[in-house]
Amino acid sequence: MALRTRNRRAGWSILAVMAATPGGIRVSLSIGSAPVRQFELTSPALCGSGRAADLRITDPGVAPLQLRLARDGDAIVAIAVASGVEVDGAALSVDEPTVVTGRALRLGPARLVVAPWDSAPTLDPARTESLARELMRDLLGHDHTVPPPELVIETGPAAGQRLALPAVGARVVIGRGETSWVVLDPDLSRSHAVVEHRADGVWLHDLDSKNGTRVNGVVAPSEPPGLVLADGAVIALGQTTIRFRDPAAGALGGATAMLVADTLTRRGLPVPAPELPPRWPIVVAAVVAIAAFAVVIAMLAAG
Repeated sequence: MALRTRNRRAGWSILAVMAATPGGIRVSLSIGSAPVRQFELTSPALCGSGRAADLRITDPGVAPLQLRLARDGDAIVAIAVASGVEVDGAALSVDEPTVVTGRALRLGPARLVVAPWDSAPTLDPARTESLARELMRDLLGHDHTVPPPELVIETGPAAGQRLALPAVGARVVIGRGETSWVVLDPDLSRSHAVVEHRADGVWLHDLDSKNGTRVNGVVAPSEPPGLVLADGAVIALGQTTIRFRDPAAGALGGATAMLVADTLTRRGLPVPAPELPPRWPIVVAAVVAIAAFAVVIAMLAAG
């Protein structure tokens, strides 16, 4: 059924299923009192805090790769890659396949319930990243203040306007008519585009507008959910450009760096120092300053 491979240098093992059953895995995930999020993964799927994981849970108590989920007919089999996984409150032994369909799995602060899903999902890196930001917002929201994602109009007749998307489920219709967010741009349709804060990120789709909508130069579809918005995405509609900002992206990057440092420390390996900015701008500035000083001295001597 399976082949065990061990990476002695890294100190972890992976149990690789020889024959994977076609189909996907539907995951219902919750953290504390946050809303339950449902999404689909291909089989097999890796869960952990690292960037190699299909489902990222960025918490110090979660290993970079901690759990492997695989489809076996109408069942979902879980294999703990590292210790710390629980099933129905009991610890799951490392490298021991266990059927977990419909049972409660726990990885750090996250609770997962898995079931088979018969469509063939495609893992989109942008969607995976947006889901990680939403999980980071859940993790930090209880003890820290994480500003919500927001839309900022950078150019156009309404430049300077901004709108926050504070809660999952928020839906904003952008247009020049009586919409959720009125933008007085004559090139916009009355109802031009809609932005939705979903459980797996913030999405945008066009509302069959006259002039269309683009996200980073890509035409937005008129069918929901549309395009997922990455931090810094530029939305162009009419004469207006809107920047999407998500502060959770910065928190996610900081958490990833913290997890890497924590993993290296636990393994007795040196933690690399933060990368310093390049020196050449400083050198150039110093040379210019010295040259200017020399010119001043020469002018004083000539006078």
